[in-house]
Amino acid sequence: MEIAPMRLLTKRLIFVVALSLGLAQAVQAGPDEDRNRDRGNDAHPPIVANSHGGGVDTGSCITGRAERDLDVNNVLARMFNMGGLFFGNSSAAAYIVPKASGLSPIFASGIWIGGTVDGVLHVAGSTYDDFEFWPGPINDDGTLPNPEDCATYDRIYKVSRLDIENYEATGMAASDLADWPADLGAPVLAARGNGVDDDGDGLIDEGSDGIDNDGDGFVDERNEQERRIDGGYDLAAGDRPEIVGDQALWWVMNDLGNEHRNSLTPPLGVEVQVLAWSFARADALGETTFYRYRVINKSGVPIQNTFLSIFSDPDLGNYQDDFVGVDTSLSLGFTYNADDEDDT
Repeated sequence: MEIAPMRLLTKRLIFVVALSLGLAQAVQAGPDEDRNRDRGNDAHPPIVANSHGGGVDTGSCITGRAERDLDVNNVLARMFNMGGLFFGNSSAAAYIVPKASGLSPIFASGIWIGGTVDGVLHVAGSTYDDFEFWPGPINDDGTLPNPEDCATYDRIYKVSRLDIENYEATGMAASDLADWPADLGAPVLAARGNGVDDDGDGLIDEGSDGIDNDGDGFVDERNEQERRIDGGYDLAAGDRPEIVGDQALWWVMNDLGNEHRNSLTPPLGVEVQVLAWSFARADALGETTFYRYRVINKSGVPIQNTFLSIFSDPDLGNYQDDFVGVDTSLSLGFTYNADDEDDT
């Protein structure tokens, strides 16, 4: 796969945890002493290069510290703004299911992206430390808004259906509902649009000004890039976050914020917008979490041979007897025990 400059690559990933089954594209991990080692104290070989394909230097941002929980159903899943899922700012694993058990059948997980630029390998991904994404977007020219400090964007936004209902009933908006960052790419349902591409031209019928600007019979259609530029979110006028499920988290990150100390490669120059969600239900969806990654190539050059996948370290009871497998016909990864006894 090739991602052209400014091209979007969208992937939907699903984690299902029912009782003690962790479902993910799984990679067997090393012992706990490796994954709990102190961060930042290891000697690293030099980075291959300090700029991505477009020639813009990496920044000097620190690792994002924002974290929020999906917790509306029987799963508590902790998100981080640095590419990791379920493990980040502490050594406690947090994909807890059932929530009352306090047990996490997945220790750590996270997004990995790799590709080549002019034959040189570029990777963004991590395991238990040296995370290779930083908070915030990348400008359209391939630069960071502030290469020395990404903390302005170190935030994960959390909105539920209940938040929206409460606002409509009382007029009082939770902070994340009020601040929903449409200007950064967070999806929005506009008040006078129906959120549907009615005429098949690739643009969503958003209707922000109620005028048929292009004469196609549908009011003021805009694409996602235009939404980024002008904001396009007015809660009081009736706009709402376009969330999926009953509770959703949204954040934006990039792989340009600093050197890649885990993969030891140049960065890709990609911006990643993430929407994670879950359903408040008593059936199987009540033990499921969903993730949508929108990857935008801001490097200015094509990224070839591109792959996007998920690193996952499942702990099915005792992590030392976990086996992993895959059903390629279902695109399904799974974890199982090596024997009939499972220690907790």
